[in-house]
Amino acid sequence: MHVPILSMSHPEEKFWLTDEHAASPTGQPVLVDATGHIYRPTDLPGPILVKEGTCNQVFYDAAYRAGYQVVWID
Repeated sequence: MHVPILSMSHPEEKFWLTDEHAASPTGQPVLVDATGHIYRPTDLPGPILVKEGTCNQVFYDAAYRAGYQVVWID
């Protein structure tokens, strides 16, 4: 899954939560930017916003368990 998100601490940059093998061999959701750089939960202070309907509950919960401050928005 490749979910576009909005980082409240970096609103001008494009980020995605992904569990794709190239970025996350374990299948755990990680945050990546357009260059493929991986950001750990501690790299981005503040919440990241995910638009409802762009990911399922299981993926959302997995990202939350991974330590990302994920918030669904309408």
